[in-house]
Amino acid sequence: MRRGGWGAAIALAVVATQFSAVRSGLLIAVPLALLLIALPAARSPYRLIGVVLLGLLFATPAGDALWYAERGWALMLGAAFLAIVALRPGAAFVTRGLAAVAGTLAVAAVVLLMSGDARSVEFAVARRFRREAALWSGLFDRAGEPALTELSDTVRRVAELEVLLYPAMLALASLAALGVAWWAYLRLNEQRGDALAPLREFRFADQLVWVLIAGAALLVMPLGEVATRAGANLATFMAALYALRGAAVVFALTGAGGGMMVFVCMMTVLLLPLLGPPALVIGLSDTWLDLRSRGSGGAASS
Repeated sequence: MRRGGWGAAIALAVVATQFSAVRSGLLIAVPLALLLIALPAARSPYRLIGVVLLGLLFATPAGDALWYAERGWALMLGAAFLAIVALRPGAAFVTRGLAAVAGTLAVAAVVLLMSGDARSVEFAVARRFRREAALWSGLFDRAGEPALTELSDTVRRVAELEVLLYPAMLALASLAALGVAWWAYLRLNEQRGDALAPLREFRFADQLVWVLIAGAALLVMPLGEVATRAGANLATFMAALYALRGAAVVFALTGAGGGMMVFVCMMTVLLLPLLGPPALVIGLSDTWLDLRSRGSGGAASS
């Protein structure tokens, strides 16, 4: 039994931190606290730790709409994952995580639409992204260098793109955070480090390619602003998953070690426009060609 997994957990924590305006600590700690409270044996000391952790996370003074939204999201995400773990004990983490994220997105959309708070939450998210962009842009503008001035404009454009694609980014960050929480739970409660399979084995149901196709269709068809934004977010989320699958194929075929995989994952986050498209093509190809089995078969016959 493997007792590592630190590399995968660190890489997922980086993704959870970089891809969401919701505090990554909430995305990781709330599901972990719920797992520690609900799943251990009756006399496990970790149940009390989970209760204390959950209490501390919600002890801070209430703020704007985003304060409630991010805690509500983290609670729904953790509860959905906990339910799926209980209902599907033999399923792989990716299957459980994707189901939990999809269920939480559906419930959150219904709650926001019925409560009428969708606009206020969207405004709070946009304000957070734009405030951070303004901070960096101000630093670059004060430097007076032409190259930094251009970078300042890029930062502002990226912030607007983040506002548009926030649901996809939140979904990606949530999936990564669930991976860290599940790894930490098994590490603490069962002394296991094998909660997460090696990145080279990463895959998901091939039928999910239709989600990518649906997103692309909504994006290009003239169906209105809501449909276009929904398509952009669906396509972005699935494209990121397929890019990760492409990276897994490359690691499997090259035999890269754990340290190299962590380094490449972090560089991919930083250089996504450059490294993302080739990884996406490889990941999509793996859906139909199963490149890893072909590579292992070729290696075995050589």
